Amino acid sequence: MNDVLFDDVWQRPGLSPRDRSLVTVASLVSLYRVNELPFHLGKALENGVTRDELGRR
Repeated sequence: MNDVLFDDVWQRPGLSPRDRSLVTVASLVSLYRVNELPFHLGKALENGVTRDELGRR
């Protein structure tokens, strides 16, 4: 699954990994998918999203 997600989907043109992370985190929050959030919050930080942008201080 990680190969498909991060090697294929996340590398498609159109959005940067940073922007994809923002969209993913926003979607997970709006859907209340708390089990998946920790992983994607960490990935967002790796992709250049700041703690302030994530609302985490």
